[in-house]
Amino acid sequence: MSDRILFLSNGSICYDSTTYFIQCIGEELKAMGWEVMHIRLDKATQKDKLCVLADEYDSQPFDYVFDINTKLDAVCDDSGRYCFDRLGKAVWHYILDHPFYHHDSLKVPLKNMNVICLDEMHKKFIDETYPHINSCIVLPLAAKQAESGLKPYDMRDNDLIFTASYTDPDMVYFKAKKQAEIFEQDLQQKDQEMYDLKHELISLKMQIEEAKKAEQEAQEQKNLLDGKVKELEKELDELLK
Repeated sequence: MSDRILFLSNGSICYDSTTYFIQCIGEELKAMGWEVMHIRLDKATQKDKLCVLADEYDSQPFDYVFDINTKLDAVCDDSGRYCFDRLGKAVWHYILDHPFYHHDSLKVPLKNMNVICLDEMHKKFIDETYPHINSCIVLPLAAKQAESGLKPYDMRDNDLIFTASYTDPDMVYFKAKKQAEIFEQDLQQKDQEMYDLKHELISLKMQIEEAKKAEQEAQEQKNLLDGKVKELEKELDELLK
């Protein structure tokens, strides 16, 4: 039986380049004999559609669910179960930015979350920050060879071309600041949970020690009573002689 993989795409990311990227990967997997399904999610209805998909494939989940720059990890059904956990036996996220920008997704404790990132430092950050993630690998962006119109280097007009998305630096600053605040809140919450857990453990330890002490006292009392019973039995035997 061939492996089954579900590709989720959202055309609003990087001028729809990620959809093209996913299609290329899917074509290669099909050539290898995999069963491939593509589903495009519209931003306005993607959460509802993900829940519908989870209901549809819950009994026969895909071997893998794959998406790029996901923001859907935390989507749950009405019972509180993560939709991704129901959709696939393993989830693979390909993130194209520093993981800092994907904290809201990466922090979700899915059963079998795996990440592909672009840089060794990104992997180090993920390994240290999100220990619940099953695996993280580094895979720099690939490219498809041009089928036509490719000029030899010595015939090209420009010495250098740099392709990128432009973002206002102020926007980057405020976004990073907001993410740092979220990070800090999460850390404070974890610290509080750890404090509460330690407090609970100390309380349980004290209860166990008190229970052991009470058990020991009860045993000593029992031994004392047993001794008195034997003494009375001995006295009774003497009287009956």
